[in-house]
Amino acid sequence: MPIKKRTQEYPADFRTQSVQLALTSGKSRRVVADELGVGLSTLCKWVKQHHRTPNAAQTISPLTGLTTQQSLEQEVRRLKRELEIVRQEREILKAATKFFAKENQ
Repeated sequence: MPIKKRTQEYPADFRTQSVQLALTSGKSRRVVADELGVGLSTLCKWVKQHHRTPNAAQTISPLTGLTTQQSLEQEVRRLKRELEIVRQEREILKAATKFFAKENQ
């Protein structure tokens, strides 16, 4: 009689939080899996399942409390503000360069 390998069942919220951690922590999946005490292949399977779900963009992050879509929109707004500041700084530097070039002639 073959020996059955015992598989552990993880709660759905643990899996969801594990996937969010794997996607947002900046750590490799191997490190995240080791920290959580789950197998790397198990974590990768959960991530694949997450990407296949139709409402994956609506998943709420336990870290920020925002959906993935809201997080992306928030990041776009932040980057647009930052871009505007950089453009203004560049214009100021151009004007200063012209001013000092005229002054040295």
